[in-house]
Amino acid sequence: MATSERIVDENGDIYEGETHEGVPHGTGIYEFGDGSGQRYAGQFMNGAFHGAGAMRGPGASYEGQWHQAARHGSGTLERTLGDGTTTRYAGEWRNNKKHGKGEWTDAEGSYHGVWGDGNLTHKECRAIMVQSFGGPEVLQMGTKAIPEPQEAQIQIHLAASGVNPSDTYQRLGPLGPWAAMPHLLPQIPFTPGKDGAGVVTAVGPGCSSGLQVGDRVYCAGALTGTMAEYCVCNERTVYPLPAAMSFEQGACVGVPCATAYRALLQRGGATNGECVFIHGASGAVGLAATQLARAEGCFVVGSAGSEAGVEAVKTAGANAVVNHRQEGYLEEAKAALRAAEGQPSGFALVLEMTGTW
Repeated sequence: MATSERIVDENGDIYEGETHEGVPHGTGIYEFGDGSGQRYAGQFMNGAFHGAGAMRGPGASYEGQWHQAARHGSGTLERTLGDGTTTRYAGEWRNNKKHGKGEWTDAEGSYHGVWGDGNLTHKECRAIMVQSFGGPEVLQMGTKAIPEPQEAQIQIHLAASGVNPSDTYQRLGPLGPWAAMPHLLPQIPFTPGKDGAGVVTAVGPGCSSGLQVGDRVYCAGALTGTMAEYCVCNERTVYPLPAAMSFEQGACVGVPCATAYRALLQRGGATNGECVFIHGASGAVGLAATQLARAEGCFVVGSAGSEAGVEAVKTAGANAVVNHRQEGYLEEAKAALRAAEGQPSGFALVLEMTGTW
């Protein structure tokens, strides 16, 4: 049966708390008598720190699990160094050594990693991990090893990630529109995302693009998924990000702008002076197509399905905008041509984004 006692030993160490047969056992507080100022408060078993507890002293503190007086299990160790900076490890321990997954923080920053017997095995990053195909609920925050660039590859520390319909199709897997195209589906588990923007952190051997560590870039077609802190890309899919563009803007370039360019200029052959109707211009591809068409010298009429969408298309530079949820909007689109001096009565090119055929 546990009792409560105050014990002072020959070294001046003081224990106050529950005991069993005269030794600390249960909940208690242990103060070291060597002048170090160390103090432990927590669980004991047979005289040793065992279970949940906190050790505090000048310059260091640990709070977490103990096993036979050693840090063992989950816990956090913080130290103050001689220069006044601090280090912090929060994660798994075994026999007083970092062992398992954890997060390290010092004056230079922080990172997730995996340790073995006190040594860092590899660094990890936070990432969206899809463990099974399905709805949005399968998008779970997790960690994974930071991907390292191989031959002709570039590693990016991401600041923003683009989201495209194809990311949804991959997430749905055999439950979605790509069910009949299994070669397009990733292996589980995976991190979604093809488009992103950030800063180059490593360049693999054999790269010839001239990109260097520290360069601001955007990517279109990441190999390891952009919904993470880090990704790896083939160097041919990584491009310099102009200083005037934000990372968020850069992350929206890849799929939307490439799709718009392919449809408008490569397949549609739009040229200066032609009239273009962009049906569903308020989405990412539609807005990019509007900007590209105007830059090419085209007269652009776009459609949108909401007031906010109409304003977005106007801001993108369309000459006229109609609401495709309103009756007679196609006639209104053609009327915009007739109202513009020198424009023909019909469109040379129509880009279809609304899915109606």
